Amino acid sequence: MLKLLLTRTDYNEEQTIGQLLVYLDDDLIQGFHTLELPWKENKKCVSCIPEGEYKIGLWNTQKFPNTFEIKNVPNRTNILIHKGNFNTNTLGCVLLGLDKKDLNQDGLLDITDSGEAMDHLNELIRDLISEGEDAFIKIRSN
Repeated sequence: MLKLLLTRTDYNEEQTIGQLLVYLDDDLIQGFHTLELPWKENKKCVSCIPEGEYKIGLWNTQKFPNTFEIKNVPNRTNILIHKGNFNTNTLGCVLLGLDKKDLNQDGLLDITDSGEAMDHLNELIRDLISEGEDAFIKIRSN
């Protein structure tokens, strides 16, 4: 079974930083950094989503090609895992990167190499999901 574990580690009023680990069966196959909005009671477009376990599906639109949807989030729709570097690049989705660094010198950590991270995630899990493998993401706080 394909499982992603997102552990939120750093919080402030502007954003949430975390780590996403990808497991196939019980074997760790890749790790990434994540950037989300802060927790604001699961409000649409301004909050990260609640902790819990969710199914992951494929998502492919012109605006967000080759991304993944986090399904069945209470009171929310169209929650994606997609590329972006800054908290301004998300309206409640999970941004993926290879490292974290203050890129724009605003005092907040950003994530780097987001396009490359999404390419890696796609290589790891897209075919498995396409072939019917169930994929889940568990979100928790550290």
